[in-house]
Amino acid sequence: MKLVNEIPDEIVSLIVESDGKIGRDSLKDMMGISEHEARYYLRLWRDKIGDSSPQSLGMAQILQDKLKEQTKIIKSQQRELAVEEIILGRMKEIIPMLPLPKKLPVIPQKDDKIDVREVVTVWTDWHAAEVVDLEQMEGRNEYNLDIMYGRIWNLLRGTIRIIDSQREKFEITTLNIDMLGDMLSGSIHDELKETNQFPILKATLATAFVAAQAISMLVPHFNLIRITCCVGNHARLTKKPAFKNKVLDSYDYMFYQLVSIHLHKYIEEGKIEFNIPESPECIIVRSGFSFLLGHSDQIRSYLGLPFYGFARDDANQQRMRKLRSVISTNADIKSAEDLEGAIINFENARSVYGYDYREAGHFHTMAIINDWSTMLCPSLVGENEYSKNKLRVRSRPMQLLAFLSARWGIKGIEPINCKNEPHNFSIYSEGVLGEMISCI
Repeated sequence: MKLVNEIPDEIVSLIVESDGKIGRDSLKDMMGISEHEARYYLRLWRDKIGDSSPQSLGMAQILQDKLKEQTKIIKSQQRELAVEEIILGRMKEIIPMLPLPKKLPVIPQKDDKIDVREVVTVWTDWHAAEVVDLEQMEGRNEYNLDIMYGRIWNLLRGTIRIIDSQREKFEITTLNIDMLGDMLSGSIHDELKETNQFPILKATLATAFVAAQAISMLVPHFNLIRITCCVGNHARLTKKPAFKNKVLDSYDYMFYQLVSIHLHKYIEEGKIEFNIPESPECIIVRSGFSFLLGHSDQIRSYLGLPFYGFARDDANQQRMRKLRSVISTNADIKSAEDLEGAIINFENARSVYGYDYREAGHFHTMAIINDWSTMLCPSLVGENEYSKNKLRVRSRPMQLLAFLSARWGIKGIEPINCKNEPHNFSIYSEGVLGEMISCI
């Protein structure tokens, strides 16, 4: 009866219901099979069942064969179950059973602050004076100086609200503002030069005044504000990228200097610390963790993604900076023959390592890569005609906020969505500067 089992159950049912009288055409139409298949199944039925035995005996044989198959499966499962029960029984005999706790442990809530944390916020890629036309963007984004001011205002409100929500459990007294460049649209791109709302010098003066106001509004919320500045590529003076005097030949550098002049009173009082290095990249140590800051326009993208480029650059940067650190801090290396020496070396590991975290702008996209060690920071301008029509990339106007613990490192990263909002910034309205930007 082996061949009988090759007949599908649905076809067997149809043949039995018709007392074996169903034709191949009817079987073909009812089952949706070919005429050849219908002829094969009917011949198989007649040869093995219809002509040699009563139909009832044929069905009984089919059911009997299926019962044997199911019986084999059941016996195999019973054997497996028996083996599992034996193994579990032996494990119960070997492994001691812990008693149920009669009293659940109580973890008291701390009344004081859980941890001391610094705030790191990244301001980058503002592209001041760039104009993004709403109609050319299919209504997706619009940008000009007034919209930029509204987004900076929303950035302030979001920063303060997020930080205040964390102060219930964490002591937060220090704010780090990292400006990573491309704060101005610049004039190195022909299409931007033609469509910018104002010339770059005019935009630099106006934006520096507003940025200084924004920082001064944060002063009452912190004991200390540290500001570190790196230049980008948009505000450079040369058409092609240059490496000699890259920082000094940039309107970003002038922008940072103007902001520091506006805030000179707070700097003298010790409420603000300003760091404007002449190197396009710099290492800053905070709460025992080192940060590599830079615009990162030198990073190459592959298939539109910079992740592989960052992986390669990080490997080279870490090796280069590690060698420098070993040479300069070799006296800190202790003998590891005993546990005390090993502990000292472990605690001083960062002194012979390149950096713990990296911040980058330029790509207008938020991403946390390389095991949370590299933070790609979004832009304030958001999506523009180039990113939409060339790169096909969607980017929202956002900036980045992170919390840093001396014990745990980066413990929270918050993107701040900078929507278009009315602002309360003062704009030059009189004097020479007022004449330059009175139309804003």
